[in-house]
Amino acid sequence: MASQIGLEGYEPLLRISTFQTVRKGLFFGFNSISRIGPELLDLVGEGAKLLLVTDKGVRGAGIVDKVLANLKGFEVDVFDEVEAEPSIECAERVAAIAREGGYKAVVGVGGGSSLDMAKIASIMVTNPGKVADYLGRGKLKRCGLPMVLVPTTAGTGSETSPNVVMVVGRAKGWISDPRALPDVSIVDPMLTITMPPKLTAGTGLDALTHAVECIMSLNSSPLDEAINLAAAEMVGKYLRIAYSNGRDLRARYHMSLAAAMAGMALGTAGVVYGHSIGYTLSTRYHLPHGIACGLALPYVMEYNAIACPEKLARVAGAMGVDVRHLPPREAAVEGAKAVKALMEDVELPTSLSELGVPKGDLQELAVEVLEKYPRPNSPRQLTKEGALRLYERMWEGKIGD
Repeated sequence: MASQIGLEGYEPLLRISTFQTVRKGLFFGFNSISRIGPELLDLVGEGAKLLLVTDKGVRGAGIVDKVLANLKGFEVDVFDEVEAEPSIECAERVAAIAREGGYKAVVGVGGGSSLDMAKIASIMVTNPGKVADYLGRGKLKRCGLPMVLVPTTAGTGSETSPNVVMVVGRAKGWISDPRALPDVSIVDPMLTITMPPKLTAGTGLDALTHAVECIMSLNSSPLDEAINLAAAEMVGKYLRIAYSNGRDLRARYHMSLAAAMAGMALGTAGVVYGHSIGYTLSTRYHLPHGIACGLALPYVMEYNAIACPEKLARVAGAMGVDVRHLPPREAAVEGAKAVKALMEDVELPTSLSELGVPKGDLQELAVEVLEKYPRPNSPRQLTKEGALRLYERMWEGKIGD
């Protein structure tokens, strides 16, 4: 096929893009939560018994009550014990409850942790054995119970991705399978306005890391790149506003849209070493996922500038950097600086030393990232020396110097 006129040397542009985000429908917009009742009625019928999976913070904020107000006519049990950065033990508890309850559908309400545990509740009813049996890619045997996901943060993209992430021992583990996709996702920006500034910042950086890392990925197609460039542009434009004024509906709208869009490529292009580094930091130092991955992002961009300068130059442009007269690699580094500046503006840490990470830990971190979290889709592979140098740059907080 590449021998046809005009396609010589452009084999990467021939990659087939298959976006699997939800099985039935994605509803986006203000007050779209009103769609949850009709959608569940269509999926399982009136009076069905539902399991609603969430955490105590979301329930305490009154968001679960808003969802329940739209579920009249259903019998709903609420499980509100999802942990932040949930462990595989938490996943097994959720699985046991779902299996024993006689439920017809699962509703997930909350941030990525709650949505991921709702996926566990759904898939483990129809797939026998333990959660650990399905860690990895494509191991599920069957689709789960009908599932509706309702995000209350703007960052994880779990509502549009086939991934489930949990802590397994002292490492991150995951399930990645199209059978873990929701039937319906309802993204209502009105549900995000109660997020405090720190959570807004951390989840917003999570969305940005998904977008930029998927663009850098060797598996990224032109369609992946177009969607994620748009997502990165929205984060660059609206995260500062959402952080400063959580009731700015325009900012909340665009941040929710960016998160959902950036989640779409997680199962196709995939993330690169920024997430791997983030995993080493979140498990060892108990950092929230978005903050850990966000901290790594500008340094991974700088590291990859030599391997995909044109891609990262386009990211820089999306982030508001004037790249018209800059060579691609220089523009790529300026994009990394723009990400770091965004993090500073929303008061997130931008160096490991700022977090109090001992410099003596860097050697162990460099070994861990290579052994536990390889990324063959990364445009520039990490060596032990390269990984150590990358962590050293992060400890020093230096970009482009």
